[in-house]
Amino acid sequence: AHLEDLRQYERVLGSRNALLKAARLAPIDPQMLDVYEGLLARHGATIMRRRQRVLATFAPRVREVFAAIAAPGLRCDVRYQVRGGAAEDLEGALLAALRDRRDRDRQLGFTTRGPHRDEVELWLDERPAQLHASQGQARALVLAGKIAEIRSLEASLGESPVLLLDDVSSELDAERNRALMQHLDELGGQVFVTTTDPAYIRVQGE
Repeated sequence: AHLEDLRQYERVLGSRNALLKAARLAPIDPQMLDVYEGLLARHGATIMRRRQRVLATFAPRVREVFAAIAAPGLRCDVRYQVRGGAAEDLEGALLAALRDRRDRDRQLGFTTRGPHRDEVELWLDERPAQLHASQGQARALVLAGKIAEIRSLEASLGESPVLLLDDVSSELDAERNRALMQHLDELGGQVFVTTTDPAYIRVQGE
């Protein structure tokens, strides 16, 4: 269902962008933009609501795993940053944003509001990770996201996917490595790990 909504949205988005580019050369029928914007708002709101539902269960899993493999007391947050349509009535807000940006979009030749412009942002202690995370913290964030993804798949499908990790331990200190390997040991599924040193992949109790 989500894939079909994405396809519908992308088709309409391409049509609106083509019309916006044409409008830079000659007058166009504004009613065509009305039609495309109504469809974008409808499909876009469905996509955004689904993303919000997924993130509501995914973000706590990321925080839990990150707390175990990163520095103690460092809080991680995963946030869905909406670039238009951030309201209880997502469809209405997105439609209003599209119409409000119509002249600007015509100048640029593309659509500047909608879920295709949204971001999933990572924050560390209320600071954007993109700007403030160390290399080790960035690697821990990626690992926490992957493990949270695995747990989400387990909860939804009833089985664990196969996990491939290529030399992830070389940029983590010994304590974070132990925490990571313990998490992987508890996942229950198959895990393939490459490493430069066998000491990196020992689990607790070995």
